[in-house]
Amino acid sequence: MKKRIALNLIKGSKYGECVVQPHRSDTEKEAIQRIFFVNASSPGNLGGIPRGSNPRSYNNRSPVVNKIRRTLRDRQGLCLFNGGIQVTIDVGSFEYDEEGHTISFTCEGENNGHYDGQHSMNAILDELSDPDSKLGFAEQPFKVTLVEDTFWRDTEESRSAAAAWNTRKVQEAASEQNQRGEYNDLKNHLDSKYVENIRWEENQKYKNSKEMIPKCKGIVQVSTLLAQAIPVQMDRTYTKDFARAFPRVSKKATERLWKSARTITSAIAPHANTILHLADYIQSSWGSIPDRENYRVLKKYSKSGFCTKTAAESKPYVYNKFGSRGTVDGAINHEFLSVIMQALLRHTMSFDEDTGIQKFDFSVAEIENLWDTVRGDILNVCEKLFNDLYPRSGYRMVPLLDNSSVWDRVDEVVQKAVMSNLISKLSSKAAV
Repeated sequence: MKKRIALNLIKGSKYGECVVQPHRSDTEKEAIQRIFFVNASSPGNLGGIPRGSNPRSYNNRSPVVNKIRRTLRDRQGLCLFNGGIQVTIDVGSFEYDEEGHTISFTCEGENNGHYDGQHSMNAILDELSDPDSKLGFAEQPFKVTLVEDTFWRDTEESRSAAAAWNTRKVQEAASEQNQRGEYNDLKNHLDSKYVENIRWEENQKYKNSKEMIPKCKGIVQVSTLLAQAIPVQMDRTYTKDFARAFPRVSKKATERLWKSARTITSAIAPHANTILHLADYIQSSWGSIPDRENYRVLKKYSKSGFCTKTAAESKPYVYNKFGSRGTVDGAINHEFLSVIMQALLRHTMSFDEDTGIQKFDFSVAEIENLWDTVRGDILNVCEKLFNDLYPRSGYRMVPLLDNSSVWDRVDEVVQKAVMSNLISKLSSKAAV
């Protein structure tokens, strides 16, 4: 006699079913799929469901398992946060006991059992067996999907369904933060031309257009640039090192910045228009540099391209402007733009610790003039650093930026130009 697996339905529920494959021939027999919700706080013989065509073993130390267990304990409505379990059962074995409010079935056919969702199932079982567990809810709905084994022609076909479940794309953290309104203060400070051209959420399109906003114009890239104003504040938690590490851990750093550093972001947000304007201005300025076709740092590079092509033979690096849909061919790599931005902001802004106000000490026009004076020297420094360090960094930009000398060298050039500018101003006033 086949061993039946009985599960307890959540209070007040039944089940839904549909024919997923009608009977056509001996090789295509009728198969029914059924979906229902069991009570995860008292599921019945959930652990009796065998491992079917699922190729992985259960990892009880997985972060996913810990999240499921926390949700089971602390959040009502488990099924809204979890995809449940998918199970192949013996054809014709499904039974619904209306009086006992249970559903039972057998899984004795070859490869019958769960083909997806074992970590969810076992996380529930681990939590229930934990003597220290403190389940907060008597009723927790957990979705179970059963399909009769006549649907699958072979094991590979059931695995293809499991693969499809497992390739569901995780929502970007930036999109979630945007949905929660964590960027609203920044948006309120930005001109509409920036709000409409920044990618705040995944798959966002330009206004009144079907064209998607490029990922390189996303809030992560915006945050990387704005974060370069942090060293001006000399904050003990969000330091110069935090700003310099931003390009390396940009997604997590963006999440942390807008979620946990409101004091920092509230001081920077009022200057976002100026910072993004300067980014576009800097990237648009390289066109008048003599012989710019021979600068590698203004080109798009990979290891093979760096080793086999001259700068003149390589494709230009394309920069997408934040203030419009326009692009700039032959701009500097966006990681180097962060380095330049930090140096420029460190020496043109100041922070009042008493009031918590951060401000520019120069007008936008003065900063543009300063940039026009120093850009040639900056480009030469960046070119030398790129040629020297890019091969030694495994032909990757992120390790290159871990080298503090990159930031320090660019900072020195800007500092020298700012000091020269101030001395010139003082001399002019003294002459008057």
